[in-house]
Amino acid sequence: MAAAPATILGISALYHDAAAALVVDGEVVAAAQQERFSRRKHDPSFPLDAIRYCLEAGEVPVDGLTAVAYYDKPLTTFVRVLKSYVAAGPRGIRTFPKAMTEWSGRKLWTSLEVERGIRELGWTMPKQLLYAEHHVSHAAAAFYPSPFERAAIVTMDGVGEWATSSIGVGRGRSVELLREQRFPDSLGLLYSAFTHHCGFQVNSGEYKLMGLAPYGRPTYVDRILDDLLELSDDGSVRLDLRYFDYLAGGRMTNRRFDDLFGGPARSPESEITERECDLARSIQEVVERAVLGTARTARPDGRAAARAGRRRRAQLRGQRQAPARGHVRRRVGPARSRRRRQRAGLCPVGAPPGPRAATHAPAARRHARHLPRPRLLGRRRRRRPRRGRSALRAHRRPRRAGRSRGRPAGPGPGGGGVPGAHGVRAPRSGTGRSWPTPGTPRSSGRSTSG
Repeated sequence: MAAAPATILGISALYHDAAAALVVDGEVVAAAQQERFSRRKHDPSFPLDAIRYCLEAGEVPVDGLTAVAYYDKPLTTFVRVLKSYVAAGPRGIRTFPKAMTEWSGRKLWTSLEVERGIRELGWTMPKQLLYAEHHVSHAAAAFYPSPFERAAIVTMDGVGEWATSSIGVGRGRSVELLREQRFPDSLGLLYSAFTHHCGFQVNSGEYKLMGLAPYGRPTYVDRILDDLLELSDDGSVRLDLRYFDYLAGGRMTNRRFDDLFGGPARSPESEITERECDLARSIQEVVERAVLGTARTARPDGRAAARAGRRRRAQLRGQRQAPARGHVRRRVGPARSRRRRQRAGLCPVGAPPGPRAATHAPAARRHARHLPRPRLLGRRRRRRPRRGRSALRAHRRPRRAGRSRGRPAGPGPGGGGVPGAHGVRAPRSGTGRSWPTPGTPRSSGRSTSG
């Protein structure tokens, strides 16, 4: 008697771009985004319609599901949000009630939401409900559909549970993240801050900022690099949080940011001026430099491999293909993706279409794991940025027992620093001067303000 096929339902929901996908014996059978049914752009609601479509398209029997995989780890994100508000202190009072209402209502009860939704549709809930890390889902969604058997993987995003960008390696049916950058230093949130300042909606209007860039001049590049952030050769960034308000407030930027760039944020639907065009072009140039630096670091002769030890160098050796994933990738644009590949010395770059949260669903099953005990991160005082210091560090796998030492985290409204985003990460711990190998003790380093 033939064994029953392994039928896995992947779900991405409750932040933005909710979606579902069905994988049967390792093959994607069906995938759909909730907004296609609800006609609501970037619909974050639980994707009942998308799930129904996938199960019906795959002709899955009522009791035919083997497991359900969720693209994110909600409990880890919730702990980070709590620690973020503790670190923010009085600055987070205005947004804390709304954030807790959102989490206590649905986001914290993801397992119940999933089970209720599947049973409501008439299917039996399987015994296994698995959770994958956010950036592992990004990496899997980039690598598995690519034509590469072995490749370096780069993911860049606003934020996952904690990571904001990561470097990994994919071989065959396995994906492993080696290095990551952590909240609040985020290239994606930096780009979203400029999206907000230019009058576009965060998590929706970033493509408009990218389209505006060719009409301007890079007149603000030096100001961005001198005042807003520290950009290292390896592509990592350290933001000066005095200019941003996404840690404890409902806005991306503050009055100091407005003064730095000669005026308040543009009102939505108002006339676009030369200033907005120049801002768009300038941040596009900065993002491109950061992406190129990260791509070079992902190469086997890059800084990450040089500092990673024999085992990590061996893992990255020969990985000249580089699938790219995450929300930042779609803000770079196809032309810049080609330049990124050429300048970084990589062979083909696999950048799948639609690199957003919705496409996590097909990949979530590959690296789904049960929720571990969350890490505790801590508060550090933020100093003025200085150039040349790397913010990249080892990707730390979640632990099932024991606690890692750390400091309080930086805040984020709702599910993260961007309203409606999929979460924001806590401040870094350690000096961040190199890419240590996973498992090495964290050294105490300079602080960041929460």
